[in-house]
Amino acid sequence: METVMTNSIVFTKDKETKTKVRYTATGDISGSIYIDKDSDLAVLDEIILQIN
Repeated sequence: METVMTNSIVFTKDKETKTKVRYTATGDISGSIYIDKDSDLAVLDEIILQIN
């Protein structure tokens, strides 16, 4: 039987520029992702990435 672990990384809205929104994660895994302002995701306060 295979064991499946689920980990989540929470990216929080950090900064907006003219064309992009930056989301930043901190903790054991840190980094940023950039979303186009015209994307449906850009209205969210958090983006949660799940790793299975």
